[in-house]
Amino acid sequence: MLNDVSKGLFVIVLGIDPGTRLLGVGVVTLEQGIWRAIFHDVCALNSRDTIEKRLFNLSTYLQNIYKNFKPGFTAIERVFFGRNADSAFKIGLARGVCMAEAGRYNSVLREYAPTEIKKGICGQGNADKDVVAMFIKRHLTVEAFATNDASDALAVALFAGWAIEKEKPLRSSGVEL
Repeated sequence: MLNDVSKGLFVIVLGIDPGTRLLGVGVVTLEQGIWRAIFHDVCALNSRDTIEKRLFNLSTYLQNIYKNFKPGFTAIERVFFGRNADSAFKIGLARGVCMAEAGRYNSVLREYAPTEIKKGICGQGNADKDVVAMFIKRHLTVEAFATNDASDALAVALFAGWAIEKEKPLRSSGVEL
């Protein structure tokens, strides 16, 4: 596997902030002990399209991401259940597409709660999106983001990367992650 921490090879993590109108993606890599952002984007899906068309377009978009970056790991934000059950359901559908594409490309999947990611990145589980973006800019030396969806996706990827680094001794001893 190209992304094998135990063999001293680089690690590539795809972070996803799921949505059915805007989906944030961020790709980070660990090279020589330093995490770097190598890509971030927002997949803007046409809200006038049917949900099945948006999910198909999302699948196609993610296939291109996997083909171009070949992430060994994919991290996705868990669904936050707010007041709107319909929105939560649709985000769940988008998460399913994201998970299926991770499986298609043999990318190890990790899921994290938004509060867990914010606490790990910013030190506070209730940090707002602008604070998360500021920390990500500082940690990964990124100048600007199209939207907070991209910075959130990089936060998911970086948080997952830090967690994967902590698991490295397990992998080196033969324990499968």
